[in-house]
Order: sequence, then structure tokens, then C-alpha cells
Amino acid sequence: MKRILLIILISIFSFACTDELYEFPSVEGQWVLTEYNVADGFDINKDGEVNVNLLKEIDCFNDEILTFDSNGTVSSVSTFNPSIHVSLVETGSNDMVFDVKCDDEGSIGLATSFTQNGEIVTYNNQTASLINGELFVVFKDAFKIYDINDIQVLETHNIIMVYSKQ
Repeated sequence: MKRILLIILISIFSFACTDELYEFPSVEGQWVLTEYNVADGFDINKDGEVNVNLLKEIDCFNDEILTFDSNGTVSSVSTFNPSIHVSLVETGSNDMVFDVKCDDEGSIGLATSFTQNGEIVTYNNQTASLINGELFVVFKDAFKIYDINDIQVLETHNIIMVYSKQ
């Protein structure tokens, strides 16, 4: 009987420990854009180094900070929004021409509501993921590579914006 009671007590404590809900970190606070990633990377600035993080390749000012408030709003005074147009130099070649225009004529801001469900944060029709203390936002097929005539899109890549909490 004592043995059965011991097994029951061990089972209760085991379930009590494993049944606790994991609390995900809150997204509230300020998040600084630290990476603007495109798979495989590119050498836009022609320095001989291919970088996945295009912040290292383009000379555009980045001061994007997302602020998530406890009242359920997210805002940014200035969003990082360069125009990067990529096209092939010639048909059959892997050489590309990059036309980068920085958004320095003004600032594009945003203010909208957000929700957080565990590691998933949704705002402005975007879904972000909190992973290891960083916030990841994926813009599907947002980076396009055009043919030599700038007519047909030959490839698309996701842009993954990575934010670090300040």
C-alpha cells in the first residue's frame, strides 16, 4: 500500500512539474532592426564579400525601431525602406546590376495594433516570431531579380528582418 501511495505521489509531482505553462517573453519594449537578410546573399557594394545581411551591403541610413506598448499598439517613427532593383547584366549570366535608392526624402512610419500569442506576434498584416530573444519578420518573395530587359521576374527571395530588443 505504501508503495502504491509513493507511486501516486511521484506521479502527481511529475505531472505538476511538466504541466506548467511555459511563459514566452513579452514583445513589449523597443526593438532595433539589426539585420535585413536575403538568402544566399549578394555583393551589392562590389567589395568582394557576399553578405546575407544587406545592411552590410547598402549605404542607407537605418534607424528603424519598433515600439510595442502594453496597450496593444506598435509604432515606428522611421521604417527602413530602401528600393533595391536587381537585374541580370546579360541573358545566361549570373552577373547582376543593383540599383539602390535609399529612402531619405522623408520618413515612413507606422502605428497599428498588435497581438501576441506565445512566440507569434501579429501586426500590420504581418506575422513575426520571437526566437532566442530576437524578433523575425518574413516578407515572402519581396526581393526580386529581373531579366536583362527588366520585364520578367526570374527569381524571388524572402526578406527576413531581424530585430533585437533594446
